[in-house]
Amino acid sequence: MKISKMELRDWKYTKATFNLITKEDISIYNFRIVDTGKGPFVGVPQEQGSDGKYHNRVGMARELKDELTELALSQFEEMGGDRGEDTDSTEGPPF
Repeated sequence: MKISKMELRDWKYTKATFNLITKEDISIYNFRIVDTGKGPFVGVPQEQGSDGKYHNRVGMARELKDELTELALSQFEEMGGDRGEDTDSTEGPPF
């Protein structure tokens, strides 16, 4: 798997967004690197349901998510992102 189109963000909790390309060449869009103060993690694409709650659109095994997290955070740091950065920005995503 590989990361494509990672973009640094300065939203309240979202620090970056990126797409994932699997070894089978399947593209999955809108992953996020999220930091709520407990350390960064990868958030999977979500969709808001009719109940108003957000639901994950992608499920994966723990081992695969750990591998993706390591890959994404490594690239995030290479791009100048900070795993421990805390901003006061209250701006959210433009949707």
